[in-house]
Amino acid sequence: MTDKALLFGGKRHSQPAHVPSVQTRKKVKQLAAAGLKVETICSIMEFSPGTLSRHYRHEFNTGKGEVVARIASSLVQKALTPGPFQHVCQMFYLKTQGGWRETGPLVEIGKTGDNRIIVYSGALAAHDKTA
Repeated sequence: MTDKALLFGGKRHSQPAHVPSVQTRKKVKQLAAAGLKVETICSIMEFSPGTLSRHYRHEFNTGKGEVVARIASSLVQKALTPGPFQHVCQMFYLKTQGGWRETGPLVEIGKTGDNRIIVYSGALAAHDKTA
């Protein structure tokens, strides 16, 4: 034991135990949903990674997942609802979730200065996962 610990009756004094509040739980969940790392959340909230793990594990683990689920649901809704971006949402969803890919050649259609303008001139095709 150090001399300082002996001055206080042999006990080490530390900060009072952290008590989570509804507000701190909500803030940690929002920060996790934004994709911030543990170190960043701890810095903002001014507590240690151990405190985050001990008291806010559920908020940290579910924050980002809930936002991803809401965004995915919104994307699917836009893909199923007629509108100006319906086809874009459908193609994005099929490429990322349905295993689809673009096939066909890329065609150069022009040049602007040093930049070539290249467009895709094929169709979408379902990806053969057995190949």
